[in-house]
Amino acid sequence: MIPFSELYARLEVEGPHALTEDSSLSATAATRLVMDAIRLSAHVLAGDPGALAAQLRGRLLGCPLPEIEALLEQATQAARSPQLLPMTRNLTPPGGPLLRTLTGHSGAVRSVAITPDGGRIVSGSSDHTVKVWDLASGAEIMTLTGHGDAVKAVAVTPDGLGVLSGSNDGTLTLWDLQSGAEIRAFPGLCPVEGVAVTPDGERALIAQEDEILKVVRLRDGVEEHALEGHVKAEEDAWFSNVTYAVAITPDGQRAVSASEDKSLILWDLARGTAIRSLWGHTSWVTAVAITPGGARAISGGEDGLKVWELATGEIACDFPSDGRRINDLAVTPDGRHVISAGFDYGEDGGDWLFRIIRLADGAEVRALDGHADEINGVAVSPDGQRVVSASGDGTLKIWDLSRDAHPVEDILRGARRGHTHAVSAIGVLPGGQRAISASIDCTIKLWDLQSCREERAVRHEPALPKLSMWEFDSALLVIDRDGKRMFSAIESPSLTAWDIASGERLWHAEGSEFVVARLAITPDGSKLIVQHAHEDHIRVLDSGEGEQLHALGPTCSQTGNMAVTPDGRRLVVASWHTIEVWDIAKGLQLSSLTPSTGKAWTVAVTRDGRRVLASGMTPDIHVFDLESGTEIGVLRAHTGLVQALAPTDDGRLLVSASRDRTVRVWDLRRLALVATFTGDAPFYACAASSDGSTIVAGDVLGEVHFLRFQPERLAETPVGAPAARPPW
Repeated sequence: MIPFSELYARLEVEGPHALTEDSSLSATAATRLVMDAIRLSAHVLAGDPGALAAQLRGRLLGCPLPEIEALLEQATQAARSPQLLPMTRNLTPPGGPLLRTLTGHSGAVRSVAITPDGGRIVSGSSDHTVKVWDLASGAEIMTLTGHGDAVKAVAVTPDGLGVLSGSNDGTLTLWDLQSGAEIRAFPGLCPVEGVAVTPDGERALIAQEDEILKVVRLRDGVEEHALEGHVKAEEDAWFSNVTYAVAITPDGQRAVSASEDKSLILWDLARGTAIRSLWGHTSWVTAVAITPGGARAISGGEDGLKVWELATGEIACDFPSDGRRINDLAVTPDGRHVISAGFDYGEDGGDWLFRIIRLADGAEVRALDGHADEINGVAVSPDGQRVVSASGDGTLKIWDLSRDAHPVEDILRGARRGHTHAVSAIGVLPGGQRAISASIDCTIKLWDLQSCREERAVRHEPALPKLSMWEFDSALLVIDRDGKRMFSAIESPSLTAWDIASGERLWHAEGSEFVVARLAITPDGSKLIVQHAHEDHIRVLDSGEGEQLHALGPTCSQTGNMAVTPDGRRLVVASWHTIEVWDIAKGLQLSSLTPSTGKAWTVAVTRDGRRVLASGMTPDIHVFDLESGTEIGVLRAHTGLVQALAPTDDGRLLVSASRDRTVRVWDLRRLALVATFTGDAPFYACAASSDGSTIVAGDVLGEVHFLRFQPERLAETPVGAPAARPPW
């Protein structure tokens, strides 16, 4: 096994791809696991080689192989600068089907395609760009800019020399894949939903945000046909009957379109006429693919998958759904399997995964997850060995279908995924020995911080179904100062008090028809501060029985959080455009604080009551002097919205959790970044022990992360400056 110091030195010089491609470093089972772990972490290590120790621990802890145990010990000892090191394995382990993650888009990835030679990946994003990637290394080759809105469709020409991108801005663009130059733009369209190229590379079929499809000639942009046949929405309807997807048969003679009108249409492309409509779905048809032989089409909607005989229009197979939204379909080159990508609804949340389904009988061969948002697109390599998935989480992932789902179960034991869905609240009990996490899966868990093991779980009932698909999932939790009681509200208008020692429910109070949106507790534990969604007043409750004492307001009803000052007298409320400061006893607003950038969403107060920390619709964290209302500094390093702020009791450090997949530690005296840990998914919650030595964070996938902060010497590097070179 290569020593950690040498491994780091080579990583810094060569980069993760060259390092993992060195066959001499993969001679044994142990070294193969290490190289695979580095490959999984390449998107992190390429920009931050100093994260190597944390990434290896997060992926390899628990492995009993002596060589790996020794390597991890070297990594821990070598990390002399401030580090956030995992105490348990908390990242995707090596050896499974996931090969690597591609990052670079600043918005959701809406579409993906692979070139005919299997060498490159093309992706379209909500950030208005098209990116071209090397499939083998994961390196970004180029970025194509020019669209003015989200790129929802991409298709590669059969010769592999060009790519078509369709955007919400109503344009289709043909690009040269060698130079990145724009060859031709096709304006005057409705927002483009899907595009396919004929096998001869002469024409493109365009699906739009209406019921009409267009056939255009690529060499000169001439429109050959406007295909009409899908049902037109009523004039007064608030929606149009979107045509979501198109696919062309291998002979280039026919095409199939999938529509919001719950139908598919088989088209004659030469004549520009409909051959027949295919009816059978009971919901919008959102995806379609054609088998390699061209005899069958597979369609997907919320009601499931259907396989159609194109010669007769009959349904050959029907595979009903159990609550899955299908965004894209891809058929393997041998025609035996279809890959279904989208979002799985669940009773307590949902899963973002794709499924591989055997077409002969509809059996699910495997389901693969790892994304932190719904999967919008999926593509299969020409050899059928690789799948690339594109997600709303802003990433693409490359999967090796030849690998088993859990090939190293016997080596890497104890996968810990604390909850089944997003963790959005965490607290550390006084004494720093235990922590509590709450999730939108309606469970609350008690953890031992020495062993990092679950001690107890309770279920919060009842959960309230969301009134709208746009409502934000939330699990709220506060703990009283003596650590004996906790109070929770999870997707519910009710508030529940619990005895932490026994897990017994103390009381349960209904307060509104709307879910609890904000929750805080006074330092003496005597009062709870509650605000329900869509209400403009804040309730002050007696924590003993849940009875309302009085109310504050009016205030903003937008969802955010709030914090009580250590003296228990004032309430700091994230109120969208401003931060409001209220006198709790009198019910009067005392002042307001205004962030220099963005809106306020997340707030916290330091233990000495002197500073207010706030973040909102930008990644910045604002630091205010509470008494004067002056903004005294801005902490900048996050690249995504900050979901949680947790100052340590001594007021020296701040822990932040962000959608950019990082947990960061800041020195509040110098307003400087100290340490960063990068996970596999956006973080929604964090908490710290009184001295900041132990940090607990929760992510959107339900993982509870236990991190050890090693502050041997606080970095002198100011925020925004390059990190210091580690001493090894």
